[in-house]
Amino acid sequence: MTDQVTQDNIEQKFQDEYRAQRKAIKKPNILIAGGTGVGKSSLVNQVFDRNVAKVGAGQPVTKELTRFEHDYVVLYDTEGYENGEESQTRFKSSVLGKLDDENRAGSDAIHLVWYCISQAGHRVLDVDISTINETFKRRIPVCVVLTQADSVSEDESQAMKDTLAKECPGVSVFESSTDEEANITVDPLVEWSCNNLEAGARSAFLAGARGAIPLKEKEGVRIVVEHTASAGVIALSPIPLSDAPLLIANQLTMAARLATLWNMEAVKTAAAGGVVGQAVAVAGRSLAGNLLKLVPGIGTAGGAAINATVASTMTGAVGYAINDICARIRRDELNGTVKDIVSYFDAELVKNLIASYLSGGKRPAAA
Repeated sequence: MTDQVTQDNIEQKFQDEYRAQRKAIKKPNILIAGGTGVGKSSLVNQVFDRNVAKVGAGQPVTKELTRFEHDYVVLYDTEGYENGEESQTRFKSSVLGKLDDENRAGSDAIHLVWYCISQAGHRVLDVDISTINETFKRRIPVCVVLTQADSVSEDESQAMKDTLAKECPGVSVFESSTDEEANITVDPLVEWSCNNLEAGARSAFLAGARGAIPLKEKEGVRIVVEHTASAGVIALSPIPLSDAPLLIANQLTMAARLATLWNMEAVKTAAAGGVVGQAVAVAGRSLAGNLLKLVPGIGTAGGAAINATVASTMTGAVGYAINDICARIRRDELNGTVKDIVSYFDAELVKNLIASYLSGGKRPAAA
């Protein structure tokens, strides 16, 4: 078969699968609302990778609404409201009008609403309360982000939270600040967003997120578990070693999904020109030739076929290893200590990591 995965075409198959995964991304649509000058752009840059959140020329949807499409997310930015009933009425109408759009169930449907209120203003306005509650009634996940949290005391901050708890029951409230000394992280907002997105959009959202390493690791485990199950189905009836390419193809798809989840193309290194995909493919080629040797019984008279347990175990080991390596790369990238990516996929290191999983090492469970 021309589409069979072989030792010679494994790199190309990975590249093809990686491109297909990138093309199939289901981008979540996030509406970011709030008054003028509340720090919506700063929040976006805190949550997302710089290449995702870079502010550019958006596409006007209406006079009050602008659409920004990036690699992994679509952001709808509302025009902020000023003091005065006319401006606030127009703002509320714009927000609710987008939520009530007749394409609500289609590709333009809003998945999440982040409603930003600046703590520097020291109060929650009626227009905020009414817009938040009207959004909540529409069963669209909405949360409040109290921005510029470093500008108020703890008592002042708590007073605003108390107001929101009373006036907007059931709506989650988070804080953000661009002041690093304030030690306020956007991770709770990212986790809330993940919990309110379906699987495809959740993976895309995490791929675009700047940090969220633990959440990405957890999502990676979910992906590995899916492909581990698929490997078991492939081998429900023991398959000959000559049919191992079926398992390898499943593993390549898994590797491509993991590379997409971890947004490897966003990592800044001296290695360029798609070396990330090449490195994963090189590791995959090595695994295709050597992985079977790591499983007891394979290659013997009694192990002439791969059963479901062995297939699942092998696939899980490969997936957990790749997930672990990608996490290491992203942590180093965030810390400014990332190395040449090829070094992370050194064949011997990958083989040893996989061997540790196969011998009963760490095997995370999907949350």
